[in-house]
Amino acid sequence: MKDLEGAVLLVAEDVPVSRKLLKRLLTHQGAVVHVAADGQEAVSCVNANPGITGVLMDIQMPNMNGIDATRLLRNQGFVQPIVAVTAATELEAEGFDALGFSGYIPKPVIATDLVNLIRSLLAR
Repeated sequence: MKDLEGAVLLVAEDVPVSRKLLKRLLTHQGAVVHVAADGQEAVSCVNANPGITGVLMDIQMPNMNGIDATRLLRNQGFVQPIVAVTAATELEAEGFDALGFSGYIPKPVIATDLVNLIRSLLAR
């Protein structure tokens, strides 16, 4: 059995290469993966796909950043895990949980760390 079998994830990432790599990694681990190129697309995708079990949210994206998209999703009642995916370390200082995130993974993403974090969050 693959580590993320049964997971339905959204990857919200504005850099096409990063989006493609994350999708490939997560699909290879058994997840069904939706993608969004910005925060507005991420919110729309979650609203259109009620079966999403988790979100990987880049912080710096055009149109709507990941923090604003996360706040909007939480205000709409989305309770599934949302993981901040970013190279920025200021999130650690601010406290990502206070911003509505369930976890944090730094860029560049280490595949095993990402899979382990998602698995632990989905098991809660």
